Amino acid sequence: FGSARRAAGKSGRAPRAQPGDGGRRGQRCLARAAQPGADVGQQLQAAKANFAIWTPKKAEVSALLASWAEVAEPGDMKDFFAAMCKLEVPKGWLVWAVSESAHVPSGVGGFYIVPPCEPQALVFMEAIDSTTNCIQHFAVDPRALGPGVRSAIQDWLESMKPKRSAVQYPAELVLFGMDLNVGGGAQVSRGL
Repeated sequence: FGSARRAAGKSGRAPRAQPGDGGRRGQRCLARAAQPGADVGQQLQAAKANFAIWTPKKAEVSALLASWAEVAEPGDMKDFFAAMCKLEVPKGWLVWAVSESAHVPSGVGGFYIVPPCEPQALVFMEAIDSTTNCIQHFAVDPRALGPGVRSAIQDWLESMKPKRSAVQYPAELVLFGMDLNVGGGAQVSRGL
């Protein structure tokens, strides 16, 4: 115990990750806490999040949606982005930027304060109470449509359990080819 305390410093806390160390100190701490006989490499891999999330600046949201509208095929998706560009985010809603961890240059997922990359999706969310979030809107970059971003969003919503996420507009799920009811942390709203 004494040598562990000396290694952690006088406060008894583990050393903080420093800029430029790539978060390796946190990985070492996780490796020390590994179960006896378990493969530490597998535990570190399992601890990695499949998603990167952050909150974009409100001023960036409309510009991002407009850029996605430019690359969207004419039709329902282009019309959706045009309508979303005009949306003013009401007080109480939070816009989350989501990307799959493979899209992040470091390859490390999780919660970010500074955007690690361009978002692949936006999720407009409202907290209803301590047990329920209402997903008001989904918007996915048309160039990023596919299983990677779908899995990232699903894994992120799954990570919030036991909190429930209700989808307000299921047509948006269909528009972007999302299927979050199967094993995901989201449900179609039945009128909150």
